[in-house]
Amino acid sequence: LRHQGDACAVECADALMLALDGYLREQDLWQLRVGDVVSHGQAVGLLFGRSQRGESSKTGRGQGVLVNYPRTRARLKQLLRNRKPTERLFRVTQAQYSSWWRRAAQALGVTVGPPHSVRHTGASRDMAEGYRDLDGIMRRGRWRALASVQRYAKPHACLSALASQPPAIIEKGNFLLSQQAPRALKAIG
Repeated sequence: LRHQGDACAVECADALMLALDGYLREQDLWQLRVGDVVSHGQAVGLLFGRSQRGESSKTGRGQGVLVNYPRTRARLKQLLRNRKPTERLFRVTQAQYSSWWRRAAQALGVTVGPPHSVRHTGASRDMAEGYRDLDGIMRRGRWRALASVQRYAKPHACLSALASQPPAIIEKGNFLLSQQAPRALKAIG
């Protein structure tokens, strides 16, 4: 998405990266405003279901998550520059996001589910890597029941998806991952 030469595609890549990092629902993404991104030092958090705007997230008002990946935090800080707190964080529409999602998958020659599946990918990856346990994943994803976490956080599906990718895609992915700073050794938020 970042290499398409299209500002909309780059913004979709930013939204995708944030959804993966924070296990975000699409509702969370599209309600985010610039002022909902808070930081102190290196820590960056996202606030959902802002009651002062009459919003709620699926799990209620006053929800939030801390951003784990250094690259996501850095990109968010770039997105905030010279923006008003009331502006939507992402200017792209949900339809544009879905369209670019499908186009990227086609260009790579891979089969993907809907963009919402990125939420589950983040949880599955964290479980597969042992970065979080089920309780930590449940809290981060704001799932109310352990059964929901077990339905969506599937490390075996993550491994299966990786095993089915063409070697060129794996090589490119490994290269991109090697270019970013690692997350903290201990999961936060």
